[in-house]
Amino acid sequence: MRKRRPALGEAAVQQATLRPGEILLVLTNESEEPACVAQIILNDAFVDFHQTQRAVQPRDAERITISYPWISGENYDVRLMTSSGATVE
Repeated sequence: MRKRRPALGEAAVQQATLRPGEILLVLTNESEEPACVAQIILNDAFVDFHQTQRAVQPRDAERITISYPWISGENYDVRLMTSSGATVE
């Protein structure tokens, strides 16, 4: 019997911080494989983002910066899409 690898869905946003013109996220990867963020969807629209590593290694964390002119008091739905097509909310 072959051992199955854990799903990439074990990546999670642990923290979100708002700074003027930016949303900062901390993504942790608790899976056994690297997690690659391909796209970020903010309120149903793709947005520009920056991260220092191409992939978040297993048991590691990565800080992601989204350039966005957020408005105080508004709600924002942020989803990260991985290179495999999985989403992290």
